[in-house]
Amino acid sequence: MRNYIIQGVLAVAVVVLFILHFTGTGSRNVTPGEAVLSGADTLNASLAYINVDTLVQNYQMFIDLRKELQGKMEKREAELGTKARKHQADVADFQNKANKGLETRSTLETMQNQLVQNEQALVQLQNQYAQELAEEEVVTNRKVLNDIMEYLRTYNSDKGYQFIFSNTFGGALLYAHPTLDITQDVLKGINARYAQGKKK
Repeated sequence: MRNYIIQGVLAVAVVVLFILHFTGTGSRNVTPGEAVLSGADTLNASLAYINVDTLVQNYQMFIDLRKELQGKMEKREAELGTKARKHQADVADFQNKANKGLETRSTLETMQNQLVQNEQALVQLQNQYAQELAEEEVVTNRKVLNDIMEYLRTYNSDKGYQFIFSNTFGGALLYAHPTLDITQDVLKGINARYAQGKKK
């Protein structure tokens, strides 16, 4: 689920890294062998990154929405299971009556047609629920991502970062200095804001 959240941020990160690398921002020349990021540079850096996997997995809003979505999925699966068992019972009843000659040919044809219609309706309902749950999952991920991005605008108002990157395993940001990791600070802030919002 979290992959949908991550994809929205990665494209921006790649473009920014490209610009920073080829425009040579900053006036200080780096000599061969010199550390690119010293302690002083770290303190003055206007860049930061967030581990999106950690942030999302521990964000209470995402946890609550995921539980809500899981509840819907389980409810729909139970409904489909009930309908499927009813259909199987109806099929078994039809086969029993047909084998024993307990109904007229006309009645059996009517029953068979009804069973076919019921099976088609069950398949359509299953597809409908699958599509609805997939769409709800996308909306849930976008809600979480939008909420995080809105929080970052407020968060950054007194931090002064020019760029805040997303970092995830195998993503575009392959390495960043650990001192630029603001994941826990942001996580603490968004969870506090979310908890406050739930109280209201």
